[in-house]
Amino acid sequence: MIQLDLQPGLEAQLTAKAQNLGLSTVKYVEQIVLSKNEEDDHLQEGLDDIATGRTRPAREVFAELHARYDIHG
Repeated sequence: MIQLDLQPGLEAQLTAKAQNLGLSTVKYVEQIVLSKNEEDDHLQEGLDDIATGRTRPAREVFAELHARYDIHG
């Protein structure tokens, strides 16, 4: 277990946000840390795709999205 010493203002912000979500401050901070780890994992997956050549031109991707979601313009 890690103990953090937070500046009072930051601690108050985290506590207020946690209360709005119905969570303890500790649980809220845990969620933040875990989501950051997931973001890092997704970023690494993307970098691995690039390294192995699994890429597509942006024009192709945008054209596909425009067609799929009926976007004009």
